[in-house]
Parts: sequence; C-alpha cells; structure tokens
Amino acid sequence: MKNALLLFCIFTIISTTTYSRDFPIPGASITLPLPEPWRPMAPSIVKDYNEDMLSKRPQSTARYIAGFTRGPVPAGEVVGTDYIWIQRTPMVIAPEQLLALIPKTLEKHKKTFDDLLKKEIKASEVDAPYFDQKAGVIVLPSSATRTDGQKILSVAYLLPLRSALISITVQSAPEHVNMVLTEAHIAVSGLTIEDDAKPTTQWQEKLKQLLGK
Repeated sequence: MKNALLLFCIFTIISTTTYSRDFPIPGASITLPLPEPWRPMAPSIVKDYNEDMLSKRPQSTARYIAGFTRGPVPAGEVVGTDYIWIQRTPMVIAPEQLLALIPKTLEKHKKTFDDLLKKEIKASEVDAPYFDQKAGVIVLPSSATRTDGQKILSVAYLLPLRSALISITVQSAPEHVNMVLTEAHIAVSGLTIEDDAKPTTQWQEKLKQLLGK
C-alpha cells in the first residue's frame, strides 16, 4: 500500500499528458477533473446506494451525491472494480474539531470498509491519515484482503467546506492501482471549489497553525 502511495509523487508528470473533463458535483460546490476512462454513474445507482445505506444506518446525515466508475463494468454488476464515490455530510466544523475527528474517522472508515466487504473480506488495514495541505484534504489510505487472497486498495479524501464535509472515496483492484490512485490524486489536487463554499481565510490559517505549518 505504501509503495502505491508513492506514485502520488509523479502525478504532475502524468497530468501534463492526460486529458481531463470537468465534472461539477451537484450539492458539493466542487468541480472534479477526471480523465476519459472515468465516467459518471447513473443517478439511479446513486439513489440505490443511498437507500441501501439508510436502511442500515437510518440516523446517518451523510448522502451519496455522485459516483464515477473506470473501465468496463462486469456483467451483472452496477459498479466496476475501480470507482470513486462522493458523499456530503452537512456540518459546520472548527479546525480543532476537524483534527479531533481524524481518529474517529479513521475508525469509522475501517468499520465501513469491513462492513462493505464482510462476506468476502479476510483482513483489512488502514494506514495513518495525513493532511495534504496543497489539496486541503485529509487522506485516509487503506487496504483489504479477500478470502481468495486478492488485495483491494482504497483511499478516502475528506474535504472540509464552509457548511459541509465532502468525502471522496477511491477504490481500485490491484492490477489497476498505479493508474487509478494517481488519476484520483490528480483529480483531487486539481478540484475547484465555489468561492462561497470555501472555508474562510481565518479558518484555514487556524488549521495551519494547529498543524504547525
């Protein structure tokens, strides 16, 4: 997993040779640039995922608002092995609360990861989260091993906005992980935020101060 994350360092090289299309994300006040292999999921799929999540966790305020899949989708499936899910949770959060949230989010992310794969998963591991100051996101890398020995790799990006927390979760099969995680990191690093949704300058400076930047 750590070797895969090192590929993020080469995203500037790949970004100069990859054509991207801008996808405005409804309800998130962001626009995500993704290259041609990625395409948006149908609204009906997003709706079905929301209904399934709420049937298991009716108290949740998070909502799936968009999804993207890369490459062909296996027969009988609605989502391929490589995908991006975007969730929005309405909240107003202080920098101190955001940093305090990281351990809880780490634990929740691992539980969610395990729950999603509980019929097939043998083990999972979540690497230490870190703050990507350039992109303004908290990064949560993780991996899992299926009962057949296959590895599944995932990265979640948490983007704090003025009145919401946006979660961008990327998952890839091992054979595509280099390209998938690199493309996703390029997209997250290059996303644009509507001005009225951005945290205030004071908020951002406080976060940098707490991080010792």
